[in-house]
Amino acid sequence: MIFLRHLAAAQSPETGPGPEPAKTSIVVTATRSTMETEKSPVSIGVVTRQELRVRGQQLLDQSLDLIEGVYANRGKGFQDTQSGVGMRSVSGRGSAQARTLILLDGQPLNDGYTGQLNRATVPIGEVDRVEVARGPFISLSGGNAMGGVINILTRPVTERALEITGQRGSQETNLYSARFSDRWLRRLGIAFGDQRLQSGGYATNGVFSPGAAGASGVPVSGAIPRLTTTGTRTFEVGDTGRNWWNQHVYRLRGDYTLNEHTVVTIQAILQRSGYGYDSPHCYVRDPQGTPACSGPVVFPFEGGLRRLTLTPFQFLAGDGGAVANLFNAKLYRTLSPRLRLRAGFGSNDQPQSYFATPATSAAAPSLISDRPARSYFGDFQWNWYASSRHALVAGMDLRKDSAGLREFFVPNYTRRAIGRQQSDAADGQSLNRALYAQDSWRLTERLLLVAGARYDYWRTYGGANNSFGATNLPPRQYPARSDGALTTKLALNWQLPGAFNLRASAANAFRYPTVFDLYRTWRSSAGTLFVSNPGLQPERMKSWETGVRRCFAGRVGLDAAYFENRISDLIYRVTDFAADPTGATRPVTNAAEALTRGFEFGAAERWRSALIFKQTYTHTNATIVKNPLLANTAGKRIPNVPANVASFGILATKAGNGGGAPAMIVNDLRRRGRESVKGLQTFLAEELHARSWNPKWISEMKAGGYAGAREMMDNLENLYGWQMTSPEQMDSAFWQNSYDVYIADKHGLALEQFFERARPTCGR
Repeated sequence: MIFLRHLAAAQSPETGPGPEPAKTSIVVTATRSTMETEKSPVSIGVVTRQELRVRGQQLLDQSLDLIEGVYANRGKGFQDTQSGVGMRSVSGRGSAQARTLILLDGQPLNDGYTGQLNRATVPIGEVDRVEVARGPFISLSGGNAMGGVINILTRPVTERALEITGQRGSQETNLYSARFSDRWLRRLGIAFGDQRLQSGGYATNGVFSPGAAGASGVPVSGAIPRLTTTGTRTFEVGDTGRNWWNQHVYRLRGDYTLNEHTVVTIQAILQRSGYGYDSPHCYVRDPQGTPACSGPVVFPFEGGLRRLTLTPFQFLAGDGGAVANLFNAKLYRTLSPRLRLRAGFGSNDQPQSYFATPATSAAAPSLISDRPARSYFGDFQWNWYASSRHALVAGMDLRKDSAGLREFFVPNYTRRAIGRQQSDAADGQSLNRALYAQDSWRLTERLLLVAGARYDYWRTYGGANNSFGATNLPPRQYPARSDGALTTKLALNWQLPGAFNLRASAANAFRYPTVFDLYRTWRSSAGTLFVSNPGLQPERMKSWETGVRRCFAGRVGLDAAYFENRISDLIYRVTDFAADPTGATRPVTNAAEALTRGFEFGAAERWRSALIFKQTYTHTNATIVKNPLLANTAGKRIPNVPANVASFGILATKAGNGGGAPAMIVNDLRRRGRESVKGLQTFLAEELHARSWNPKWISEMKAGGYAGAREMMDNLENLYGWQMTSPEQMDSAFWQNSYDVYIADKHGLALEQFFERARPTCGR
């Protein structure tokens, strides 16, 4: 057997673990290079493929709630267009996700219009794992990463398999998926996935009317007294009907191993989704029990009569839909045992993303708002392993976004292409170019220093806004503008005796304004004028954190961190009473300064290999420090940032009797008084760390010449044997680490020369 060729064929770039054996989770998000989770100098969490299967979640943001420091806010089901994931007190619900960078296999998903994304774009059955790096310490990621980075890593093609899944739940919720994958001659791998997710939904929008004192109208019953968020009286008189959802996603992935040095991958994800409402419900009834949804009605309340005036238009809610086509291709090339190259290109085309606003009266038209957007992304990266203690990452990114808005008045929103008249238009484009470099230097066996820097130069152009007289502002063409930002990072990881890991990081970050912030001026149905600002400056932030990790006997893991963020030039909307004394004009501006500090804690315990307990707690104090345009907000909390978030989960797995692979265990009797029973995967992980990946063991084998080379070859052949006989036990991190040690020679042991001298067949 020529085991190095097997390594090159089995190694899959940017793939990761399934289950969670102790000390084998490999992450790429934190440093843009492979690194074990417990050795990462920044706060990072991983949701594995096993956890995704066990929990049965349909949306990715729901799967992040067991990671400390993460706040996933979804106000309703799949249909929620304002959902968001917040980290370190930035981003979250209502912020359009512009301050947290979302990646798919390293490619940005945040759109070019508001920075948001549809989290249902990626079918969860195609996800291998999700890596969450909290805080702006990922200096190689650039703008939109103020809160952190969420990297969704998709499943590689490993073997021939056919998977068919069907789920049915309440509210007529159904999930159907099918996936087929195969490999030919160990070189070509192809996978095709198809997922259909639908829900009959439930009533999400109540219909309210405050009413007034009065005696004229049809006597009714059924109005439910409520209070608004400001404490004023209102009455719930119905709802807009069940809010349904429909989504269809196709995914195609292929990879081809050109030779032992070069791998090419391609991926395409096509999505169609839509939502709407069933027939509305009116709660108020006349004396005959007939719904009274139109005209004046009265009912007794607090010793008098309350009068409401209802119209059928109050009970209407619009529909919406989106089309998204994502494509990416990557080239991985090993140029030498110490130098690797990665190049990639991707596009994210959203030709349609619309929502409808029904008419408010018989004389008024309905409104259709469509926000097409398109993004292109390219990256080029070198990884150079200078020695066993020194590694350098350098590269460049290029991203181009174009986005716009088209609004039309239509007589009937359910027939949006008939009789439409354009009422609004906005356009804008942006181009961002970046260079980055990072140096990872192991000062001692236990102390790791990581220093990185990135320079972004961005340019916006093609800005235009035309409200066709609706805002009383003339059409405008905005001049192009540009700016640059330098972000830096310094991080330390110190491995102490007793499996303690201390870490500390300091970094700065920025976020340039979106096309929406710069160029979109519009008036809401309530009459409020939202004014854009083409002169906005980027938001900037300075941050630091310190944390500790501890692993107990491979079964219990603890992680705690403290962080502080200081944000300046915060972009947000203010009410301009000088321009409009009624308070109906709200421009976007740079004004506020904020200080956020908090504490994060996470724990995970494994019991008998079948149960995993997870607990998290996060406390955040997020306040506005200074706000010249609205002085009374100084000292107040930042909206949509909860002070305390806690979660608890129990994950249980058990092999069934329907053809699933049986559990494989090892009785470890090597040390008297410390006998133990371990899962095969955990046992393999510990053995590989102690022997095959251990530079001291390899050095001793080198001293044995031919016999040592033979021993190293046998170890890897045995690992390949487990891959063939029990692939479900094999963590892809096993092959990634073996590739790094023996082919990339990350310890700098000159293995290629050794094999050629001691046993040439091993090096082929």
